[in-house]
Amino acid sequence: MDLKVVAELRLQFLAEHRGLDPTQFPAGFRATTLEFLRRHAESNTSRSWLAEHDGIAVGVVTMLLLDLAPRPEDVSGLEGYIINMYVAPPRRRHGLGRGLLAACQREADELGLRRLLLYATPEGKPLYENAGFKPNAKWMELPL
Repeated sequence: MDLKVVAELRLQFLAEHRGLDPTQFPAGFRATTLEFLRRHAESNTSRSWLAEHDGIAVGVVTMLLLDLAPRPEDVSGLEGYIINMYVAPPRRRHGLGRGLLAACQREADELGLRRLLLYATPEGKPLYENAGFKPNAKWMELPL
């Protein structure tokens, strides 16, 4: 897996989602993103898939593996957190996102994950709902 390509697609996703030009990201953000992906790949705590069109990567999904406390009803404790799901605008609505998400779900099943978590953008929400994702009102958070 070419982590530089994964990082660049993640930066495209973030720029689009935040309405920014990628050159507006803070200095060093590109390198920090690549190091984050590299660290998780080396520790085997992430999985990434790329979608290609004519040999060029146009989509990505990355899943972090979270090792959480076991529960009496589920002793595995493993969950997946999807940190980026992105398909370049000209290639959307061609099934690439569905294919990426399906690959992620197959891996989650093979690993015995108890659930997948993600933050859904308004544009991505229909894809996730069609794949069976449901909103969860149980969570609370404290930004620090």
